Order: sequence, then structure tokens, then C-alpha cells
Amino acid sequence: MAKVTIMAMSAATAVLLSGCGGGSVSKEEAAKQPSINVKPGQYSIDSEGAFLGVKSSPTDRKGDYCVTTSSAPAFPTTLTRNWMLHDQCYSVKSTRTGNAFSGEWRCPLDPSRAIGYIAQTYEGVVTAEGVDINTVINYDQAMVAAQSPEEKKQFEEMKKLMKNITIRVHATRTGDCANQGL
Repeated sequence: MAKVTIMAMSAATAVLLSGCGGGSVSKEEAAKQPSINVKPGQYSIDSEGAFLGVKSSPTDRKGDYCVTTSSAPAFPTTLTRNWMLHDQCYSVKSTRTGNAFSGEWRCPLDPSRAIGYIAQTYEGVVTAEGVDINTVINYDQAMVAAQSPEEKKQFEEMKKLMKNITIRVHATRTGDCANQGL
């Protein structure tokens, strides 16, 4: 069976971890609003969270992206995919009610290191000028079942450190943009 150490798990998780922001509209309020898309334009995206109990700064991960008229409807879920995940991740669910959205991405692990996947569940709020996303990382039980007793012990320690960690991503419109797109 493939070996999974705390270092391998940390590396796999690090691929997924990034996040920021905090909006003024609650998910409950947003769900009751008529659905809108973000306005096309340049968006500043930053993230904030914690990894193994160490808080990261909003400046740890930043970027600027241009949202076009055609990409605006998909921007919230595209943001969760492009900002946080690797190419082999796939969506298992994605819902939107009003201006609130949620979903789950699954990211298969490298089979030479571990079996199973890491799941990223997310929820967020869309406004005309931005997107706020909160995400949590969950681990596939098949991955745990395939580990040796020592690896299981290391994994349980890592899960304790990761418990209740929310990663946030925040996108804010900063103006018009050139011919680029996300």
C-alpha cells in the first residue's frame, strides 16, 4: 500500500489552501435576494486562512483578474476552482440560491502517495462589486483506511490541527480592465 506521511499530506493540502475577505451580506440575506452577476471589470483577489494552526496574512496570496461580460455568471465558481485547486479537481455539486452559492470540489491524490481524495466544500456570497468565499478542507476516509498505524496516527494529529480552519477568498472590483479574462 502507498505510504502517506504527514509531509505528503501537508503538501497535498497546501495545494488547496488559500482564502480571504468577509462581506457585509450574510449568506442567508444573499439567498433571499434576486440573483445578480458581478459587474465586468478588474478584480483584486486576496486570501486569508491558516495552515496547520499558523495564520496566514491576506497578503500571502493576491492577484488581479479581469472578469468579462461572458465570464461574469460563472465567476464565483470559477474563482473557487482557479484560485484554490489543481487541474485534476472536479465539481461534485454546485448550487446557487439568489446571491448565495455553495458546492464541493474533489481533488484526487497522487496514487503513488495515497489513495482517495481531498474535498473542498465552499459557500459564498455574490454582490455586484465582489465575491466572498469561505472554504473548508475535508479528507476522504478511503485515504485514512489505507494508511499504516503510524501514518494514521500522524494523520489524526494533522486533522486536529486542521479542525475548524476556514480559508477565505475575497474578490473586489477595482475598476475597468484590458482584454484579459479569468
